[in-house]
Amino acid sequence: MEKEFNFNKYWGSLLLEPHVVFRRNSYMYCVYCGEKAETREHCPPKAFLLKPYPTNLPTVPACTKCNNGFSSDERYASNFIECLAEYYEDDNVNAFQIAEGDFEEVRKAKEAAKLFVEQPFFDDKLANVFRKVAVCHAAYEISMGFHSEEWEGVPERISYTIKPFMPQKEWEGLEYAEMINNEPMPEMGSRAFRNIYVVGIRGWSIKKEKEVMIPVVMVDWSEIQNGFYKYQVYFKDNKIWVKMIFRDFLYCEVVFASKNDYT
Repeated sequence: MEKEFNFNKYWGSLLLEPHVVFRRNSYMYCVYCGEKAETREHCPPKAFLLKPYPTNLPTVPACTKCNNGFSSDERYASNFIECLAEYYEDDNVNAFQIAEGDFEEVRKAKEAAKLFVEQPFFDDKLANVFRKVAVCHAAYEISMGFHSEEWEGVPERISYTIKPFMPQKEWEGLEYAEMINNEPMPEMGSRAFRNIYVVGIRGWSIKKEKEVMIPVVMVDWSEIQNGFYKYQVYFKDNKIWVKMIFRDFLYCEVVFASKNDYT
């Protein structure tokens, strides 16, 4: 009987497997620093999801130092987004009120969110978390973006905005599938193939003087939790693109280029 293909399983190169697949009792490389990995990193982190958590969350290898080093920042980022969402979408003027027993990162998140409402600014701690999550998605989905001797990604751009700052139609347009014609396809067997579609667009051929069907390759979004978290990953213009939407409220875009392009 022929083995059934499973998109949740890694089917790519065995040379790349230790970089992108968490497997207990085996040698793995941390996606962030390239050192030996002893732990797994959920992608996305559970701090950005609601309970009950989705089953079979993607995981990638991470060393203990890198894994633990991001936990506090993830809670900060999650509470920052939650406070802004409550203020703008639920009209909760008490969203920034610090309660007794709040953890330090929660207090800092509320203070920062309040300042953001008064005067929007770029939060470096938030951007650091987005960069980290983007590395996870790139490694898991397209088997790229992880730290290795051959390739190290440089975050060429990290940008984010919130829904109230955009026209509704423009916000809805963020979730369109991305056209990747004439671009290198993801490694055969990588998880990204579950979101690859080929569609036909009607066009007019001047040479043939007739209507023709033009094939277009597109990559769709992956939804982890309905209305709460989705992302899109693809390789285009020799760069890795990772887009994320949190709580249907905050949109983030991270673009990685090879470090070799900057040396």
